[in-house]
Amino acid sequence: MGVAFYIELNKDDKDLDFNPWVEGKPIAWIFEELESFCKKHQIKAISDYVYQDISELEDEFEEHELPPQIAQWFDAQEGILFIRNLRDKLIEEQSKLLDDNLEYALSQFLEVFTNAKRVGARWHLAVDY
Repeated sequence: MGVAFYIELNKDDKDLDFNPWVEGKPIAWIFEELESFCKKHQIKAISDYVYQDISELEDEFEEHELPPQIAQWFDAQEGILFIRNLRDKLIEEQSKLLDDNLEYALSQFLEVFTNAKRVGARWHLAVDY
């Protein structure tokens, strides 16, 4: 199946009038390259928006006590600006990273952030392994 990024909202799905699902595999496929691209162009990196619940990883760290972790939530407008800035810079640089798969993923992320803004939801990215 592979790794994928997805948007986690601070509202239950039952409280939403839209589907928050996104195709996050294209971002995972080129994650390192996108991170480098963001840093090179002074755009906040994708990893800056990722929150992973450490309790999900407890089995892998049985012999270590894990510190408590507080989820950081971002305003939907920040997500909209991030996706637009990233897409605009990829287009401006004529980056080979921006293929049809990534373009589709970015458009889905933008749609979810736009809907999240409309309903007042906050977000962060999570990783599906």
